[in-house]
Amino acid sequence: MAAKKEVSRLVRIARKKQIGIMIESSALNREQLEKLCKICQKCKVDYIYTHTGFGSAGASAEIVQTLVQMLQNKCQVVACGGISSREEAWTMLRAGATQIATSREL
Repeated sequence: MAAKKEVSRLVRIARKKQIGIMIESSALNREQLEKLCKICQKCKVDYIYTHTGFGSAGASAEIVQTLVQMLQNKCQVVACGGISSREEAWTMLRAGATQIATSREL
């Protein structure tokens, strides 16, 4: 459980500040996502970002919905990666993302 130790350590270092964990969800299978979501819930992570920007795929409504369901409102989902239009941003928000992160002007 190296991931759990690392996340716990980061949360402890941040103390009372908000903390977000950036994942490359397109590189993880459902079982790995479930384990990661459980770790983030137990460690009281505030946000999970859907992508690092270096993977092969960007954010999708499906992955946002999956993360929201797995996290059970105990952690917010930030959709990021490949969002290039207002319509895509609204799609992510309708899927359950609480925030959008993009380097593009929408």
